[in-house]
This record gives sequence, C-alpha cells and structure tokens, in this order.
Amino acid sequence: MTLRQLLDLYDNWNGYTQVNDRNADPYARVKTDRLTNGNYDKILDCDVVSFGFYDTVWQDGTVDHDFCVRIDYSVKDCLQKAKELVKKYFDEGCCGIFNTRNIAGDEMENLYSDGSFMVDICYDWQYFEVFGLSDEEFMELKNYYGELKQHQWDDYENDEEEEEEREVITE
Repeated sequence: MTLRQLLDLYDNWNGYTQVNDRNADPYARVKTDRLTNGNYDKILDCDVVSFGFYDTVWQDGTVDHDFCVRIDYSVKDCLQKAKELVKKYFDEGCCGIFNTRNIAGDEMENLYSDGSFMVDICYDWQYFEVFGLSDEEFMELKNYYGELKQHQWDDYENDEEEEEEREVITE
C-alpha cells in the first residue's frame, strides 16, 4: 500500500502525521491535510513499511497524538547536498549538528527537503538538524562539520596573532 492509499483511508485530517523513512529518520511532521497539497508528492507514492500512533507530551503538558508512518524511500546524493548546505550556512549554524529532532521546541527553518531527506537550521541557537542520512553518512557529515569548525578556530587564532603583531608594531 502506498502512503497516498493509506491517507485515503485515514480519517483524521486535522491531526498531525509524522512520516519517517525506512530507518525511522524523520522526513516531515505536518498536519495530515497538508501532505496532499503538492509539496510532498515525491513521498505519496512510496510504499508504507509500517504505521501506528505516537503520543508526544510537551513541556506544558499538552499531548499530540501523531499518526506515524514509515515509508520505503531511497535517497541519492543527500550527503553531498548536506555538505553544501552546512558549508553555505555554517556561520549561522556553527554550534552543532544533530540527526535527532530537538525536544525543546526550538524554531527551525527548513533549508532543504527532498523525499525523506531534509536539512533544518535553528538560527536562534545556531545549529543544524539533518534527517534521512544513514548512520555512516551522518558520521561523515559530522566529520566534515568538525573540519569546518577547526578551520573557523584556526582563522580565529590567526586573527588574534595578527592583532598582537599590530599592537607590538604600534607601541
């Protein structure tokens, strides 16, 4: 059964649906009626691997009853796309990179979403959330992120050394 067929049978269009890939990595959590608005066409024809319900209890005590669906979706070239986005937005996301959704409710902005792969950024706390990569791909992305972080630190140290040299010259 495809996701489209399953949604045709589901009757809570006002609720939220959490769509995950085969590895249970999140693709989207949206109001169910928005899944069929055109933005998610690439996943609607994917086969459903499993489905069920999941309760999320928020800090304020409210509870969301999400319809959770795991789909079979293969993604190509996601690691390269993730590296490009992390490099492009590194200054705005230099405090961390994660492959799990934050539980604090931080405001996230989606940088890219294609199939079961997506990259979000939290501008307030300066970190990335990346979903849809395998564990090995995410480790490679984390290592790449670490290299960017090291270059940033090296640049900072070089700037401090140049500043000290300028101070000595002017004294």
